[in-house]
Amino acid sequence: MRKRIVMISLLILMMISLLVMPAVLACAGDTPRYDVTAQIDKTNGVTQGSEVTVYFSLNNFINFEITNDDPNTNVASEDGVNAIAAFIDYDENVFYDPVITGLNGWSDPTYNTEYNDNGTIRMAIVMDRDDFINTNHQFLQVTLKVKETATASTDTEDVTTRVSLKDVKVSNQVNDLSPSNQDENGEIFSPEIKILPAVTDTTTYVRIMPNTTVAQFKALDPYTACTDFKNANGISLADTDFIPTGTTTTDGVETYTIIAVGDINEDGELTITDLSLLKSFIVGLPITLTDNQKRACDVSWDGQLTVLDLSRMKMGIVQLCDFEVDNWKGTGPAVVVPID
Repeated sequence: MRKRIVMISLLILMMISLLVMPAVLACAGDTPRYDVTAQIDKTNGVTQGSEVTVYFSLNNFINFEITNDDPNTNVASEDGVNAIAAFIDYDENVFYDPVITGLNGWSDPTYNTEYNDNGTIRMAIVMDRDDFINTNHQFLQVTLKVKETATASTDTEDVTTRVSLKDVKVSNQVNDLSPSNQDENGEIFSPEIKILPAVTDTTTYVRIMPNTTVAQFKALDPYTACTDFKNANGISLADTDFIPTGTTTTDGVETYTIIAVGDINEDGELTITDLSLLKSFIVGLPITLTDNQKRACDVSWDGQLTVLDLSRMKMGIVQLCDFEVDNWKGTGPAVVVPID
């Protein structure tokens, strides 16, 4: 009787083993999986009219068998990822003009504006080399401009949005791989992006004639209370110094940025050096001008830098031009006119 019980017990154990073994084998053969994560370059929020960049990364490869013996190559010879297809999804009421770029050996994605349907872009990206990637790295960069009309956060309410990848499909030309962290709708979201109101430039700009000293400027009403004159490099100016383009000052209530007409090189004078800089800029040489420098050489007051400005600056150097601004004529140092 005891032998019979032992035999029955062994038989039951064998049957359980047969039932369990397929499950164990099935677990060992699961499709390799990975995570896609996203980060943004402006974690404190983005302003209306600015732009934000979202970076997508491949991470946490699961069930990948590394078959490359060289740990420094960051690739596997047989297992890994070398092609990705997905939809990029964003709120078209907030963002526009997306620029999509491949990173770390991935080609720039193939996509067409005709697939950009209500803020959803269909795209595909491949590894430029013949390698298979199975290490953590960024693979995609999406830069989006923020509409100036986008609804922005207020003192009482935060307005946020996200950018996501959805329906992500990845292949290693052997197996289709699937992300382990997508939500029930098949989407992988970026962190929340807070929309901030556009920053308004509250600086008051004024133009002066070149060769105007600090003392001459302070003799004018309403600038008599102005103190703390500093040039564009933050260096304090004495009363006898010429005021160069980019100088800032304050009367305790308002802050002023001063533009010396024609003074591009920010020395407070109008010379052939300024003329040469403007000429180089107009003909397309690699000359970088700040906004204040552009204001200084726009002596035709039309918001553009052309040969007309060049001609008027040349005449100003030989004192044949009085730089008319509407009904204002600058005939000498210390004459001031506000800039709209």
